[in-house]
Amino acid sequence: MSKKKYIILFIICLLLTCSCNKIKDINNKNLETMVGEAAAFMAADVDNVKITTYRLNIRAGAGTNHTIVGILNENDIVEVVGKIGTWYVIHMPNDLVGCVSSKYAKPIVVDDKPEQIVPYELTSLEQQMVDLINQERTKRNLKPLEVDWEVARVARIKSQDMVDNNYFSHNSPIYGSPFKMLTDFAIKYTYAGENIAANSSVERAHTSLMNSEGHRNNILNSNFTHIGIGIVQSNKYGYIFTQQFISKPR
Repeated sequence: MSKKKYIILFIICLLLTCSCNKIKDINNKNLETMVGEAAAFMAADVDNVKITTYRLNIRAGAGTNHTIVGILNENDIVEVVGKIGTWYVIHMPNDLVGCVSSKYAKPIVVDDKPEQIVPYELTSLEQQMVDLINQERTKRNLKPLEVDWEVARVARIKSQDMVDNNYFSHNSPIYGSPFKMLTDFAIKYTYAGENIAANSSVERAHTSLMNSEGHRNNILNSNFTHIGIGIVQSNKYGYIFTQQFISKPR
């Protein structure tokens, strides 16, 4: 558990042991804190949950009798810091805490995901995409990119994350930006970039990326020295492709 989460849990425990504390939101409205339920408070066995209903009220305590302190929408992903009975205690975007019913919040387990989805070599499709990229670079007298296994591992985790959590974006609800993700996975770099694509084949994805100026610039960027490719099957698109480029510090 992270240091941040320990701090949040400590703050919640303090709130739960007081029966008259109030907190204020950004509009200076008093909100009731979760009180009188300290004995039922426990650590949650998940780090994040996805909301499964159209709109879900965030309550100031574990029950519908508590004040509504926020709203979540379907497919929102929020951090869990504890549990009270059948209610999750969540860390809200404005740094307050609130509760949502576990009936409408699906646990997302990511701790073991890297070991489950990452083999120790590139797949044939991933190698094919590396070869196509290096052919483009060689034709323009640019140095071919070397495959970095750790970057490839992160790229595949990113593609799997997009499939599992049904989104298509550089910014992951679980891992954040590509640059934060690389850093969190202990990848050291001086330059970094990311291309993502959704298509039915490697050739079509490559053609699409080369026809896009921004993506083509990443592929042909002379600053980059290493690459990682992650390709994961998708029922929606066929495949999700993540290309992560870095320049290693000297």
